[in-house]
Amino acid sequence: MKIATLLFLLILFLFGTTQTIFAQEEGIQITHHKGKRVKFVKEGKRIKVFTDSGEKYKGRYTIIDEETIQIKGQDIKLEDIYLFKKKSLFNTITKSVIFVVGTSVMIGGIASGGVFGPAIGVSFGVVTYLVGLIVPEIFVKNLDEDRWSYKIIANSN
Repeated sequence: MKIATLLFLLILFLFGTTQTIFAQEEGIQITHHKGKRVKFVKEGKRIKVFTDSGEKYKGRYTIIDEETIQIKGQDIKLEDIYLFKKKSLFNTITKSVIFVVGTSVMIGGIASGGVFGPAIGVSFGVVTYLVGLIVPEIFVKNLDEDRWSYKIIANSN
């Protein structure tokens, strides 16, 4: 009985791992020109791209074919992209939290009254608000076409 259970679990484990190995996710593979670093951005992730024509698109992307992606209904050829940014959900949440804290400090400073309360509260609030604008963008890396190449990896199902 134990051998049959162990054999069943082993077969189930092997079946599960082979399905994972053979399943290929769709997305954009970003390779450094020196070939040392490779990044992969799964389909449906939040990105920001700048095209050669100067247009900026940001949002979740979908793959149309091996040369084209779509962001918010706009088709974009990979060859037209000159700058690529991966937008993380952590940065979006951090930015929002810092904005709320900065606004709360400003409102609290104004509401506190007194001689120095509003000035101190507003100044700390403005500084916090500006930190919310600047700091999350520091952690977003630019993947420009001068140093990186883009390639769509699609399932062949």
